Amino acid sequence: MILSENALISFDPKEKIDYSQFKNTDLELVAVEETDRNVLEKLQELRPEFLLIVMDQNDEETFQETKELLEKAKHYSQGTHILIVDVKGNCNRLIELVDKGVKGFHDGFSSSISDALKSLKEHAFFMSTTYQKAFMDEVRKKNQEDEENAELTKKNYGDIQINQPTARKYLTNREIEVLKEIVVNGLTFDEIAEKLYISPRTLTNHIASIMDKLDANNRTHIIPIAYKKDILVFH
Repeated sequence: MILSENALISFDPKEKIDYSQFKNTDLELVAVEETDRNVLEKLQELRPEFLLIVMDQNDEETFQETKELLEKAKHYSQGTHILIVDVKGNCNRLIELVDKGVKGFHDGFSSSISDALKSLKEHAFFMSTTYQKAFMDEVRKKNQEDEENAELTKKNYGDIQINQPTARKYLTNREIEVLKEIVVNGLTFDEIAEKLYISPRTLTNHIASIMDKLDANNRTHIIPIAYKKDILVFH
């Protein structure tokens, strides 16, 4: 399916986003819609490269409606990059959205949305720093619940793992250990240094090396790049 390059549709019922930010970018805002039906019609008609879904409420009804829209959007315009812009902080529901195939999450304020869309296109994954910590916390909570209920059938929606064969193409064994402790186990800087029996300075060097080998601009950039390169896998 051929998509309209750089075309952007936004589902923003209460127009919470300042759309002037897109004026001097390569993005072309082709529609801002207030209803699910209109969004789906525009998706089918225009086949945009990007879809913004603005969540401006944190109630259960809004969340379920968003999930339903996501499910339908996949069929109306396959391949469209979807970025959730959550201005109400539904951080504790990220795993459910990941399960629906969403790979872009923006908190609405920490960086420009246009930059987030470019990163989503380039790396096939984007998550604001605010969400990264919340997502990892939710993953660990989910895994702990599964361990405590081992007699039940498990379904680990957010189980993050290191793809070892692929990781070894880019990183040393020690760097893979560091990446695992940061992303999978969510340890702090000091906790990682203590667990791996290395000094903070050595740990800093390992992280710098990981960033260099993955062409990451900063530490938070490591996650989307590792995901794109299939070093991180979600089960």
